Amino acid sequence: MTKPEEAQEQQQGANQDTDEAQAPEAADEQAPEEAQGEQGSPEEDQQAPEQDAAEDAEQGEAADEDGVEDEVVILDADEPAEPSMQEVLEAQVAALEADLAKAKADHKQLNNRFLRTAADYENFRKRTQREREDTKRYAIEGMLRDLLPVVDNLELALKHSSEDADDSLTQGVKMVLRQFQQQLEKHGVKGFESEGKAFDPLLHEAVQQRHTTEHPTGTVVQVYQRGYTIHDRLLRPAMVVVAHNPEADSAPEPAQQAPEAQDETQQEPQEAPAEQAAEEGQGEAQQE
Repeated sequence: MTKPEEAQEQQQGANQDTDEAQAPEAADEQAPEEAQGEQGSPEEDQQAPEQDAAEDAEQGEAADEDGVEDEVVILDADEPAEPSMQEVLEAQVAALEADLAKAKADHKQLNNRFLRTAADYENFRKRTQREREDTKRYAIEGMLRDLLPVVDNLELALKHSSEDADDSLTQGVKMVLRQFQQQLEKHGVKGFESEGKAFDPLLHEAVQQRHTTEHPTGTVVQVYQRGYTIHDRLLRPAMVVVAHNPEADSAPEPAQQAPEAQDETQQEPQEAPAEQAAEEGQGEAQQE
């Protein structure tokens, strides 16, 4: 590099240093001016807020007008008109009447259920009481039925003993039999007579059928074993012999003969005029 060129470079570097030194001073001078420009004059500062407030008011009024128009349009397009007070009251009355009808139906159903439950309970109570009484009355039914053969044997012993016997043994048997019968009657056991009565399948058990003309058919002619009842229930049926009368079964009924006799009496008057007509015809022939 030559000397002139070096001199030029040195001069340029010096000029740059001076420019850098002057730049802060110029910036300091321009800063107050810019601040004053931004602040402006006092009159401009007072007018600016008033203009801004007016612009805001105008914008608010425009927005309110737009909102009212929007609301009116929405009410007219989507929402129905408000119901009147009468319609509201009628709707409330209809709802209350529906609730009342439902409450009455529920009450009726519950009342019927209560009545059925009460009737079922009353029937259950009566049935339970009846079963308890029956159990108490017939609890010893089996034992009493087992004692009946003892009574039968005592009766047979007295039946086959001599009628005039007055010994102590016979008297003792009679006393024992009487005591048995008293105890049985105390518990509701009683014997019933069957000989000479009509056969009853609810009380009698037929073990034999006897052909006889002395009794009508179905009559009990002999009792092999006496029957007993306990209260109103059959304890043991009577074993009996039933009569069968063949003559009563084969005899014609008088009601069937009556119509035949009436027919004969009606036919006799019809034959008499025919005989008279024949006799008259013979008499006329003899005269000729």
